[in-house]
Amino acid sequence: MKMDSNNSWKPNLFVPGFAKCGTTAVCDYLAQHPSIYVIEHKEPGTLAIGETVRAWPLWYGKIDRKIADEPLWSYEKYKRFFHEHKDKKFRVDGTPLYSLIENFAEKLENFSSDTKVILILREQMSRICSLYLFTYARHKEDNFLDWIEKYLAAHKSSFFYYDTTLEFYRVFKNNLLVIENEQLRHQPQQVMDDVFKFLNLRNIGLKPLNSNVSIINPRDSKIYRKLVENSLKPASKISNIGIWFLKGFGLTEKDDLYYKFARAAPDRLMLRLFSHMAQQRKERGNQYEILGSQMPDCIAKLLREDYEKTIRFCKERGLLTSHS
Repeated sequence: MKMDSNNSWKPNLFVPGFAKCGTTAVCDYLAQHPSIYVIEHKEPGTLAIGETVRAWPLWYGKIDRKIADEPLWSYEKYKRFFHEHKDKKFRVDGTPLYSLIENFAEKLENFSSDTKVILILREQMSRICSLYLFTYARHKEDNFLDWIEKYLAAHKSSFFYYDTTLEFYRVFKNNLLVIENEQLRHQPQQVMDDVFKFLNLRNIGLKPLNSNVSIINPRDSKIYRKLVENSLKPASKISNIGIWFLKGFGLTEKDDLYYKFARAAPDRLMLRLFSHMAQQRKERGNQYEILGSQMPDCIAKLLREDYEKTIRFCKERGLLTSHS
């Protein structure tokens, strides 16, 4: 992690975990506050470059234990985006990858002084089912038990909360807040009121969010799966032509217009359509109960015990929001 003595531009609010627990929702709610800036894409991952993870989980993607530069944001790009919003009271980096890095809490404190941290916990069974469905386009494992054996059983420690939560508490103490996902889903306004109080900011009325749902799963038709898989490829020919056109006018990745076009390319618009379709599918029936019933008891027990232990610890230390 690079050190920089100038703190005026640096992010000072981090939402480093945990994956599939609601970090996107929290960041989207935070972004609605006029005193808060959440970096574009929410998960730049810049501070992970060159760091070592405790045990790289296969479900997170094919990246070596030593994290390389790609596909994460460069430090220069990271600094530029935050520097442009240094007038905001809080500047947010919401990268869940950070929760997997060895001794990240201590490194984070050294990087940015007066930092606050928010962690989100989620009941493990629904979290794992969500992860399976959300990453289906990547792993394509139709059999949930096969996925558990390949992606979960060998990487159980990457799902645990307790040790990482304890590490952040030891470093940040009262500058750490923990949210329970179920309360965030059912009482978002009340939970975020607690978050704004934690940040010493006035409360605001929140706009509702769309769920970050899985856009593809084993029960979808082959045609639908193919459409989604094609849309997930790096860039369509149309968007490449558009970017070439912008470069012809001298615009580069550093320019806002270039960046906004890349984000609004046709393939991204297709993803919005798929997301809408997935939301409708989710409303027709929840698959979590079906999948959860297949979870081996030995793994379910380990994950449940870690979750319950973490919740007890957070309650004893007064780290949970009052509505968790």
